[in-house]
Amino acid sequence: MKSLFQDLTPKGLAVGLLAFAALGAQAAEGESPVKFVGSISVKTDDPQQSGQFFADVLEFDRHSSDADLGVEYFQLPSGQYFHLMTAEAANAEVYKTPLIGFGVDNIDEARQTLESNGLAFEGETQKTPSGGRAFFKDVEGNLMEVVQNPPTQDFDQQDKKLQVFAIGWVGVDVDDHAESFQFFNEKFGFTEIPLRGGGNPFTLMGFEDDTYFEVLNYLGGDYPEVAFQVKDVRAGVEVLKERGVKLIGGIGGPPGLTTQKFEGPDGIVYLLAEIIPQS
Repeated sequence: MKSLFQDLTPKGLAVGLLAFAALGAQAAEGESPVKFVGSISVKTDDPQQSGQFFADVLEFDRHSSDADLGVEYFQLPSGQYFHLMTAEAANAEVYKTPLIGFGVDNIDEARQTLESNGLAFEGETQKTPSGGRAFFKDVEGNLMEVVQNPPTQDFDQQDKKLQVFAIGWVGVDVDDHAESFQFFNEKFGFTEIPLRGGGNPFTLMGFEDDTYFEVLNYLGGDYPEVAFQVKDVRAGVEVLKERGVKLIGGIGGPPGLTTQKFEGPDGIVYLLAEIIPQS
């Protein structure tokens, strides 16, 4: 999987949300079977409209679909997956908000390891063509899952104007930051990378490929914040404008990071994100 910081070096970056994270430690090797943010799953009431949005507007590659199961799979060049789940999908009721999937190499071995760390899963592992998925809740009751992804397919980005290449990071809103960090640290071995001068407590946890998972208490809602990474946010914003996508606010972000919020299908808000070097 491509690194979130694949085009940058730490030298010269201003201290910012993800810029400082590039200088931080990654999760200690061997402590957790979780290697990256593997997938995001969202429920849709209009699969045709939503499928068209992610395929034609955001230019995600359709990997596969199963109408009987109510699931459509999109894959990014990073190897990460974006799932559209309809009312016919198994456990459709759990997809009230975007669902974070932590990627592992082997779902059965990962579950065994995580259970030995004290993690309690919700039900049995669901087998899929790729391997499987297993649900769990964090200490605040946020539903998440561990997933084993299908093999990465080849990608040709040359004909794509937007060129989203990764799910850069996800953030989940919590009430008790310290308790949530302890949960993910003890159960998963995730590493804390603090933000200097931040006005709100948060935890930024990096994986082997430099994608990131954040525990925050300022999002103002019980939903994950999902950022799609592009090489040029401003160029990406122009593409979104051309395609009639509703933008929320303006381009912003702390030093070293440029973001733009936009509304996707079913009213879900996402971000475009770009890491920028500092002179």
